[in-house]
Amino acid sequence: MLRRLSFLFIVGLAGSALGPQEPQGRATKPGQSAQHTAVIFDLGEVIFTSKRPGYVHQILERLLVRQRLFDFLHEASHGMRPHDPSMADHFPTIIGNWLTGGLSGHEAKLHIALHLKKKRYSSFTSRIWLALCHHVFDPHTLAKSMSVKPETVALIRALKDQGYKLYVLSNWDHVSFPLMLEKHDELFALFDGIMISGHEKIGKPNTKIYKRLLSRYGLDASECVFIDDMEHNVEAAKAVGIHGLCLSSHSQLVEDLEAVGIFVSAERNKFQQLSLKNGEHCYTA
Repeated sequence: MLRRLSFLFIVGLAGSALGPQEPQGRATKPGQSAQHTAVIFDLGEVIFTSKRPGYVHQILERLLVRQRLFDFLHEASHGMRPHDPSMADHFPTIIGNWLTGGLSGHEAKLHIALHLKKKRYSSFTSRIWLALCHHVFDPHTLAKSMSVKPETVALIRALKDQGYKLYVLSNWDHVSFPLMLEKHDELFALFDGIMISGHEKIGKPNTKIYKRLLSRYGLDASECVFIDDMEHNVEAAKAVGIHGLCLSSHSQLVEDLEAVGIFVSAERNKFQQLSLKNGEHCYTA
């Protein structure tokens, strides 16, 4: 299993070394309606989610911890040059650079520690920020904290059984991702291709990474459907001719897929049962 996954990455990385070839794949014949043959998945909050109980998630949201952390990281990023400028409107620069291989998680934590010292944060406040940033940037902590969303896995298996080609396109750092591959090898073995920002040195919503995926795997944009939980990533997919779906809930996703001709209604009850069992409101973007 791991040998096959390693092969996928060798092929992918070899493709990136060939240079900036960015055509959009095969062309659809004039007058011919596109039939969707491939589904491209994001990872975070689409296939994987953090292992937080629902009540903890709600408390964190009420305390605006996520927003405060992003504000703090924007502050810590002051003067840092973005590795991929297209990500600058959506991420603190230190996050964008980490996701695109511009710096490691360890380097990010060192940068944050220096920032705290320079700004003379109190010892107590510094410990809080460092602990939060450790959960973001430490590869082992990150990989350990992520769990699969069973309803999405059921959907992936159903699509695979129907003969659809499946791909991953995700903003993910290059250090923790091999840990995710090892931990979830059977899941990743279902995919025909995997592309992450940490290996490509660019990330979503940069349209180049979508074109690179199409080129590398010989895909026709009009035959692909892309699923992401972030609207700006969906819009970027649409900009290169891919049909984009923004995930709001898994029951809605099934309906959206059927609306574009990908029918998985036979699995609908299974998805709904899994969603209810896992508290879908806790997992949606």
